Amino acid sequence: FVLIPSYRDPECHKTLKDLFEKAAKPERIFVGLVWQYDAVEDAEYLKDPYPRQDQVRVVHYSLDQCKGAGWARNEGLKLWQDEPYTLQIQAHSRFVEGWDEQLLDMLARCPSEKPVLCLWPPNYSPSPKGDQYTNKVQPIRINSLGHPDDPQFVHLTSDFMEPGDPRQGLYPTPWW
Repeated sequence: FVLIPSYRDPECHKTLKDLFEKAAKPERIFVGLVWQYDAVEDAEYLKDPYPRQDQVRVVHYSLDQCKGAGWARNEGLKLWQDEPYTLQIQAHSRFVEGWDEQLLDMLARCPSEKPVLCLWPPNYSPSPKGDQYTNKVQPIRINSLGHPDDPQFVHLTSDFMEPGDPRQGLYPTPWW
């Protein structure tokens, strides 16, 4: 199950297309899409049909109904139908070939009984010259716990991991 909260994102259709095209087994992928949009200004984003429409569950919300990113993720989780895995992504994402198999392989290599894979994905920005992104993932790690001048308890940061890193896509991090 791939959860995609989309707030007026013009790249969402391209993300859906790329997600299915690059999956090793696209028939097992189901999407929960939360479209948040302005019916007039964003009409261009909504006109194209979704790829694999029978595998994309969609809820639509006008801007006056939206209540933030956490709310949108919760609305998307209501579209989950007992799929064994859940992946949450941005509506402006791109994938590598066989991404679904690669994630399952990573999970299988985790020593924990209930692993969670988390990262900041490579930077991505669309451009007239084509999709631009770096081929580097950024594993999340804790930078510090608490600070007297900052009410935030956990401060996160990340480091780039080069392709071919000996950790093979896994970098243990604390989870709370």
